[in-house]
Amino acid sequence: MVANPIASSESRWRGLASTIPEGVATPAMNDALPDMGSPAPWSIAGSGVFWSAKARRSDRDLLPPALARFAVPLLRVGFGVRYSYTPVGTYNELGGVIVYARPGGVFGHIPFLPVDSAATMRGGRENWALPKVLAEFSGDPAERSEFTASGDGWSVGVSVGDAAPARALAVPKALGWPILSSVIVPALSGMEQVFADGSRARTGALDIPDFDITTTETTVTVSTTGSEPLRRLFPDRAYRGNVITYRDVVLGAPRIR
Repeated sequence: MVANPIASSESRWRGLASTIPEGVATPAMNDALPDMGSPAPWSIAGSGVFWSAKARRSDRDLLPPALARFAVPLLRVGFGVRYSYTPVGTYNELGGVIVYARPGGVFGHIPFLPVDSAATMRGGRENWALPKVLAEFSGDPAERSEFTASGDGWSVGVSVGDAAPARALAVPKALGWPILSSVIVPALSGMEQVFADGSRARTGALDIPDFDITTTETTVTVSTTGSEPLRRLFPDRAYRGNVITYRDVVLGAPRIR
């Protein structure tokens, strides 16, 4: 019996695993996805806030087994974004990143990425193996504002303080994930995700002809309810962070390994 290639392809991204229980899509979420995807590349623009803290060695448990071997966690990064332009329209997003070193470079992995758009849920999973799940959002990821993402039995609330004067950042023409690469970890070698069939997706260098970014320092206070891994990814505490706006970012298809 010959396997259905379309069904096999869909199971590759519909069945994505996550080390965060809240990052696993439910049948209802999968049923809500559009019939057609939106292939990379994506040109995006948006604004939001990000924060970071030093990771612990135990945070290696937040990486999938395929990436955890020999990995040394460096940073936990959180972000909240409202996209003003994407190929699938506007939407909100909350994300958590583990930045880690291992032989071959410094990489980032996103185990949790709730959104409020079924179209971007499919796009993120199908293009980049990003474990996007549907959630409800309120507030605004901006200076002197509060921003909350929530789902069944979990919530992450972000309170943003006053911001310092804004400054423009000079960004090199070729970067993988420009926000992470230029602002947080200059030596980041790429973002690594894992499809349900075990193949790895690495998003690396992209040609960015006209990237524009403005950032300003602020304080960010996070409050989380949910599973232990989720609370470990977003610990309750105050952080130094940045409010950020950007445009003309191009996300290309990853290299599959």
